[in-house]
Amino acid sequence: MSEDSEKIAEYWGRLAKEKVQGETPSRRCPWTDSSLIQKYYIHPTISGRMDANWFIWVKENFFFEPAERALNLGCGDGCLERHGAAINVFKYCDAFDMSPGAIEIAKAKAEELGIQERIHYEVADANQIHLKKAVYDVVFSAMALHHIENLEHVLEEIGGALKKDGLFIISEYVGPNHFQWTDEQLRVANDLLLLLPERFRIDPATGIVRNRIDRQPLSHMMAIDPSEGVRSEDIIPLIEERFRVIKRIDYGGTILNLLLNDIILNFDENQPEDMAILRLIFYIEKFLIRKKILDSDFTFMVAQKR
Repeated sequence: MSEDSEKIAEYWGRLAKEKVQGETPSRRCPWTDSSLIQKYYIHPTISGRMDANWFIWVKENFFFEPAERALNLGCGDGCLERHGAAINVFKYCDAFDMSPGAIEIAKAKAEELGIQERIHYEVADANQIHLKKAVYDVVFSAMALHHIENLEHVLEEIGGALKKDGLFIISEYVGPNHFQWTDEQLRVANDLLLLLPERFRIDPATGIVRNRIDRQPLSHMMAIDPSEGVRSEDIIPLIEERFRVIKRIDYGGTILNLLLNDIILNFDENQPEDMAILRLIFYIEKFLIRKKILDSDFTFMVAQKR
């Protein structure tokens, strides 16, 4: 394993441990982790229902009977497999991640729930992985592909590992590489930030009022995690070259990811003013994407091997 790979594996293992042990700062909240954004924006955009995430939509539309064998590529702490087992998407699932720490946690959680016989965990770097041929009914990847540099290799391996008519399903960040936001999306996000009343702009972790959103220097991103968004812009075109896309739903994040990270915790679902402002922000992002002024930074796709 290269020095960068070891750093990445250690970083994600540490994050998984902090998450499970509750050590992650409670006043931090990425936009996709917000129950408000999930309920009122992401879920309705993908499934058409506030109470159904993309995994439930997949179950209801493609797996009337559980798949015989599934694969989750880049499983982290194993939440996707646990959810899949709970709603009976698959009978058996293989799950790989490059972080030994994350795999250790995933195994422990599966044992706690008594589902360890249904899930096989293994430490593996997706950039170098070799999969058995024609063994999987479905391959999942949730927020993992944008950490993979050798995308061509991974996608070829996935295509070969799928059975005839097997499905490749992703929920993924596909925006600018290494989160190097475009000038246009920064301009819109900053304009909207300064329109928010001050009480919404307070950083919940520091108490400091947020007045500006900046693009993180590439050197900073590389120091923290060089895999972050390493080739995110290439994901969609490379999938379209190798698979037949049967469903694609873009779900934004182009503005919400920049604007609402962490400060989403300042919005109260029970306050009509808070929800009116949130819905207006949602509308603005969707309008700008629909009019092709901005691209969607996040997408959900169901693809089939050709």
